[in-house]
Amino acid sequence: MLIVVMLLGLTAGMTAFAVIKANHMAAATTRLVEDPVKGNSLAARAGNAFAHMHQIAYESVVETDDGQLPELQKEFDAQVAEARAALTEMKPLIEGEHVAPYNAVTESLDAYVVLNRELQEQRAIHLLFDCESTLQDKMTPVFDKADQAIALLTRQQQKDIDQSSVDAAKDSQAVFWWLIGAGGTGALLLGALSIYISRKEIAGPIAGMTQAMEKLAAGDLTVHVSGKERRDEIGAMARAVQVFKENGLALTTAEAEKVRLEAQSAEERQRAEAERAALAAEQAHVVESVAEGLSRLSDGDLLHRLPDDFPVAYVKLRDDFNRAIGGLEEAMLVIAANASSMQNGAGEISHAADDLSRRTEQQAASLEETAAALDEITVTVKKSAAGAEQANDVVNAARGDAERSGVVVNEAVEAMGEIASSSRQISQIIGVIDEIAFQTNLLALNAGVEAARAGDAGRGFAVVASEVRALAQRSAEAAKEIKTLIAASTRQVESGVRLVGETGAALAGIVNKVSEISGLVSEIAASSQEQATGLNEVNAAVNQMDQVTQQNAAMVEQSTAASHSLSQEAQELNRLVARFKTSAVAHQPRATRRQAPAAHAPRPQMRATSQVAQRPADDSWEEF
Repeated sequence: MLIVVMLLGLTAGMTAFAVIKANHMAAATTRLVEDPVKGNSLAARAGNAFAHMHQIAYESVVETDDGQLPELQKEFDAQVAEARAALTEMKPLIEGEHVAPYNAVTESLDAYVVLNRELQEQRAIHLLFDCESTLQDKMTPVFDKADQAIALLTRQQQKDIDQSSVDAAKDSQAVFWWLIGAGGTGALLLGALSIYISRKEIAGPIAGMTQAMEKLAAGDLTVHVSGKERRDEIGAMARAVQVFKENGLALTTAEAEKVRLEAQSAEERQRAEAERAALAAEQAHVVESVAEGLSRLSDGDLLHRLPDDFPVAYVKLRDDFNRAIGGLEEAMLVIAANASSMQNGAGEISHAADDLSRRTEQQAASLEETAAALDEITVTVKKSAAGAEQANDVVNAARGDAERSGVVVNEAVEAMGEIASSSRQISQIIGVIDEIAFQTNLLALNAGVEAARAGDAGRGFAVVASEVRALAQRSAEAAKEIKTLIAASTRQVESGVRLVGETGAALAGIVNKVSEISGLVSEIAASSQEQATGLNEVNAAVNQMDQVTQQNAAMVEQSTAASHSLSQEAQELNRLVARFKTSAVAHQPRATRRQAPAAHAPRPQMRATSQVAQRPADDSWEEF
């Protein structure tokens, strides 16, 4: 009996040791299986978040609606938070060889967030080529590095899971043999009942769990784990094996999701490439159309407009270009009209000056005739009254001519004023053209800077921008030259106004002198003696008037030359404006023919006094 009790005690001790060993094995199995499986699941979670981040970055580059960018950035930030949460939860499980790939993933995540901030700044100002370069050359390598690190971390954790499965299987076999030994010893005492209980309640389930763990280690996740409902250590071991199975299923699902996301990312990448190619074709069409418009503008064609088949993103560029050409065309039409008016006015002034020259010379001839008449008055007193009346008539006619000449001079002054006003308006218009050339130069400079930033893709556009800038500079220089010519014309017109004013003053003096002569002639008619006495003074006055008239004729010649010079400059301005092709054909200026100044009327020869005096002598003899 004592031996039986001792054997029973030994059997109970061995069984208790086996149970304690099984409890330790179950706890170790749970720890060794759950930690790697949890780490593997967290790694898959971080990898999925990283893949979503990369996909969102591609979508933000190819997205044409700027209003969707904040929503994409919000989704990107959510994925960043998801990845950081998974890595933070994984950190306590990282040790040994897992530290290096874990650090690589965290560093790649930080670098990817910084590069995405740079990408969004470039996308906000529509630098699409820079966005593509940042995404392909910077962000994609960082994503690949993180993906490789996550894959390495997953393989290492899978290796730990496999090793844990092998260790758990070995421990299960050890416990199994311990239990077999205890059961064999108890079999001596308990017999078939103990063997039956051991096989059914302990050895059978442990063997089943061992086979299940071996199948799970081989990758078979469809195996059934029995005994999970038991409340003893065998049930704890079965539940641990079930956790291992569920984590394996979760890992398989995560791997499938990762493959799906990679395929979706490749599809999005192909779609982005197609959209970028279409965008490049649109840009090439826009550059070609703008280059043609600038070429036509450099040839002076102001009728050309950019076509309507422009992409929506470049409609404002087309409208601004067409409005600028339209404004330049309107300015050139105004300049052409004013230049034509100025040329017509100059022709009228030239014609008036020629007419004034002829009248002044006629007046000089009249004064010479008056001098001849006064010589005849000195010869005879008898005919002094008749001669005085004739002289009075001649003087009145001369005064009328002088007054009419004064009216012509006033009209010439008004015409000169209008020409000066037109010159000022043309100067203002030239200022507008100069401003347009300056703005065009700035636009060309900005275009050159953008083309330089675009690199090789914008090299052709940079050449066009340089040509446009050179054309704008030449336009500004031409505007300055025209402005200088107009300023010179204005000064010459002012000089003409001053000379015509002096001519008017001289003509007023002539009128006054003629009035004085009329009074003198009246006095001669009243008294021959007084006529003879004041004859010398009258002759002196007539000589002075003749000198003034000759001076007036010279001034009129100068005014005529100035008006012809102004007409030639107006023709030159018309020639410069005519090189531009506009929608309205400018009226050709009326050709003004410079009339040759009237030839000086020959001075009548003074008849000899002795010959005139012979006639009164004959009359005296007849009376005698």
